[in-house]
Amino acid sequence: MKSILTFAIGMVYSFILLGLKIADIFSCNVGTQNFTYHFFVGLPALICLLYLAAIFSYKFVKAIMKTARTRKLEIKVQEQGFDEYQLRHLRMILLSARRLQEMRVVDDMDDSIGQLARLKQILRQFYTPRPGFKYSTRLISTMVVSINAVYIILLILITIWPDISKFNEVFNAYTMYVLEVCWKLSLAIGILIFVFTIPLILQAYRENMLSVFKGDHSLVAAVAENTSFSITPAMRVVSASRYAGFQVAYAVFGFLIHFTVLFVMTGFMSLAILYPDILKSIALWAWPIVVIGLTITLVQYLLARFVFLQDRGRVFALDNRRLFHNCTFFAFLYNIYLGLFSSLMRLFKGMFFGALLFPRLDHSVLPRAVERFDPGFRAYVGFLQLENAHTHPVLVCFCRLLLLSRQENDKEVTKGEGSINTITEDAQGASKPTGQDRSRRLPRNRWFLAFTLIRNPGLQQLRHSRDRRPRPRDEDFDIDQIVIEGVGSTMS
Repeated sequence: MKSILTFAIGMVYSFILLGLKIADIFSCNVGTQNFTYHFFVGLPALICLLYLAAIFSYKFVKAIMKTARTRKLEIKVQEQGFDEYQLRHLRMILLSARRLQEMRVVDDMDDSIGQLARLKQILRQFYTPRPGFKYSTRLISTMVVSINAVYIILLILITIWPDISKFNEVFNAYTMYVLEVCWKLSLAIGILIFVFTIPLILQAYRENMLSVFKGDHSLVAAVAENTSFSITPAMRVVSASRYAGFQVAYAVFGFLIHFTVLFVMTGFMSLAILYPDILKSIALWAWPIVVIGLTITLVQYLLARFVFLQDRGRVFALDNRRLFHNCTFFAFLYNIYLGLFSSLMRLFKGMFFGALLFPRLDHSVLPRAVERFDPGFRAYVGFLQLENAHTHPVLVCFCRLLLLSRQENDKEVTKGEGSINTITEDAQGASKPTGQDRSRRLPRNRWFLAFTLIRNPGLQQLRHSRDRRPRPRDEDFDIDQIVIEGVGSTMS
């Protein structure tokens, strides 16, 4: 796929679509309101086509002129099928912590010399790059589609306000002007929340994937085995296939929820300022409740710190236990009173954080005990599991090394066709050495098998007998017998 022909086809196709898109945008009369709306609606597609045309042109030119300026390491890596980020990830794993710290110090010194050092330091306050990690193409595409969808919804909400204001029969012109300001302010705050949500989703994905690569499921506990997410592989694949669509839909609906909540809050506060009688009546009704609640809370805190606990609250140990139990008994009814309003606060906090985290599928809006009923979070977990199963850098590099080793063995066997060894083919058509070469390899492979099983006791339970029948799980695996068999076959 990475050839001059494919880059040329992509470049030509991108330029054709770019020309058609520009012609479609400028088909409207320039300077009119219809042209402005049409231009901003087509702006995301125009930017994407410009990016595709530029990247295909760059890769096309680079593919033509690469031979003299390409490093030997890059050529070797590309020929072997390894990706550069996978090798960097393996390097970060194999290097010691001291060596990694020395490399980071050298990178910081290099950054301090450059002209963009200050800008890099500012950007690292928000995002710290991690060498050897590459974001999934599917995730990046999903984020781009989500941004485009929210952008279209934003344009619709901006242009729909004049149509809404025409049906006003309740408020006067000044009140409608205040509501219009609240409308636009809510849109601005909602889009800012969405803009800050995208990097948080990417950062959470990177942390979760790196933890899953290591076998640590503490950040996403539901990915671990023997939990409520231990479902069949088929359901995991189904959940992973739903992630992209779910993320776009949740992002759009989350933006609408944020906008609606913000508009209601700003509108209510504005109307309370415009009509102070409403605010005054609410304050007269609520101030005794607030004062009594705050007084009870303050008294309980002061008693706990200066009377009940030892050393003025510095030690978590009761000093006056009888007094504590007596105060707890007499404050029982007051705590019921506080519990009524605390339950309302708990409800409002749940609604607030649920609405705030609604676009983020990496956080379940349901409690941990019932998070399996959250379809969005379940889709995210399935997506992580599928990415870990097929894009783990260590697994991919290991499999490619096995394939390269097999290719080298086939080449060696092919070169030795005229020797005493004979060449056969198995059922899959692959070459298989026989004779003296095989007799030398068999004892060595058995020693490797014995050494691997000794160093990895967990693999002993996965071993099968000679007739391919699985051993019982509770049967102990005699590793000494394997070694004796290997030694016996070697001596024979």
